[in-house]
Amino acid sequence: MFVARRGNPYRAPKVYKAHKPLADGRVLTQWVVDMRLHDGKRRRLFFDSESEANIAAKVETNKLANEGLRASQIEPGLREEAIKCKDLLNGLGATLEDAVRFFLANRPTTDMKTLEDAIEHFISSRRAKVNRSRSVATYKGHLKAFKAEKYGRVQIHEITTQKIEIYFESQKFAAKTRNNHLGTLKTFFLYCTKRGWCPRNPAEPLEKAKIPRKRPVVFTPAEARALMTAAFTHYLDTLAIIAIGLFSGVRSCELMKLEVHMIKVVQRVIDIPAEISKTGQRRLVPISDNLAAWLALAQLPKEGKIFAHGQNAFYKNYVAIRAAADVQKKANGMRHSFATYHLARHSNAGLTSRACGHSIAILVRDYDAVATQEEGEAYASIFPDEESKVIQMAAVA
Repeated sequence: MFVARRGNPYRAPKVYKAHKPLADGRVLTQWVVDMRLHDGKRRRLFFDSESEANIAAKVETNKLANEGLRASQIEPGLREEAIKCKDLLNGLGATLEDAVRFFLANRPTTDMKTLEDAIEHFISSRRAKVNRSRSVATYKGHLKAFKAEKYGRVQIHEITTQKIEIYFESQKFAAKTRNNHLGTLKTFFLYCTKRGWCPRNPAEPLEKAKIPRKRPVVFTPAEARALMTAAFTHYLDTLAIIAIGLFSGVRSCELMKLEVHMIKVVQRVIDIPAEISKTGQRRLVPISDNLAAWLALAQLPKEGKIFAHGQNAFYKNYVAIRAAADVQKKANGMRHSFATYHLARHSNAGLTSRACGHSIAILVRDYDAVATQEEGEAYASIFPDEESKVIQMAAVA
């Protein structure tokens, strides 16, 4: 039987013969290597021969001796630190090795960046990718607000999910605003993760706030007619934009970028190129009969943008047109009105979806059963009256 050599400070494994009665009356004899208690656990190995058991016991004894030698070489300060760290991990079900491996897996893999520096790199990259100026401005605004939460000089890898949650709690954003800011942070931290500045995207685990779906508020056919009449009477240079907004569903951000050559009256389509499309994809929007009639009365420039005075001037005119028509403001009312009445009139979600440039699922969710087919027909019948045609013909003459 194997016996540890004299002077060995470690309890050597004990080797002994064990007899186990079997159900059929036979007795199973095995050699056991009792490893003794280790970290509160007892482990035993079983062998068919004494020699195999003694070899296993000797290997284990040498292992204990080596580990003891290494332990004796640990500096007192390091031993105290190890004990402190182990106490911190108590109750978490983790070992010191687990903690170290977690750190190694989550430390930055390249040069350190502060949040402020990372934001500058990110914004520069968005500009380099020819992102729309409006999108870049949105990114800057959202990240500036986050940086102002005293995180500017914090290392980017030190920003945690918890810190982002605290930020949102302090801001008390409305649900939609919170989702917009969260989208920016997810995009930003994904950019940082790809460059090794932070080990993972701390914003990714956060979920969007639930926003109750509301039916879109639209202009009635009578209100739409009043808007067109007011635009023709008081702001003829704005007539084309209002008509396109009401009767084609082109987005407001696309309206301000429309140029004359994109209005193909002969082909009866508005060509929205990828460069100005919100989705980055070209689409052809049909020109309806009533839209064609209103465009014929509009004062379109020979070239360049349809409305060349800028977005602020357009909104100023739009407010005045609503006031003259005695029509209340309705958020995104022109596009919502087109989508609602077009779907009600044609009962063809695919047709309306292609014109609006968004998915059928979104279209059906937001616009189905909002208006009747009769209301859709009434909306499509908003043409210039004969008096307006006569006035325009006289002006041209």
